[in-house]
Amino acid sequence: VLINLLENAKKYAYENSLIIVSAHENNDFVWEKYTSNWTAVCTGCVAISMMYAFPDALERSIERITKASEVFLSGFSDEGVCFEGPVYWGYGFGNFVYLADALFEFTEGKINLFDIKKTKKVAEYPKYSVLCGGASVSFSDSSRIARFSKGVMACLNKHYDIKNSFLVIISAIPKQTATIPNIINTHDF
Repeated sequence: VLINLLENAKKYAYENSLIIVSAHENNDFVWEKYTSNWTAVCTGCVAISMMYAFPDALERSIERITKASEVFLSGFSDEGVCFEGPVYWGYGFGNFVYLADALFEFTEGKINLFDIKKTKKVAEYPKYSVLCGGASVSFSDSSRIARFSKGVMACLNKHYDIKNSFLVIISAIPKQTATIPNIINTHDF
């Protein structure tokens, strides 16, 4: 029974990836020009679908993928501030981080979005936005309590070795639900 479930899930994932990749290769999307979370989330989903189901499509689209990623980063200040607050940082930049890490691994380091100077500045945002007791500098529609994904933080530590910089926010990281990125990328700090 488990084998059948896995085979069905694999087929379903492949079919969805085919739809995503085909749509991306045959259309230009307005979100590729947005500096908001849309760009990171959509670009990440498209690129990761390509990596694991259609690597040749990734090769054809890599310039678009990296350009959209740079457009997303341009939405942050030069100091790395997220103008929409910690929740949006976690969601949008978190998706960017998973994409950047997947591209780094998939291309064996040839494509490294972590080498972009602004990426590190944005990665440091949490340590400047968390106050005592896990409270955050809150604005927009963010919560007053900072919650950062262990998976995202571990992935950033993998590329920047910044664990000591983030000791102040470890207590602000809640237990995560069992999402794939958090299971795969959760490490002890």
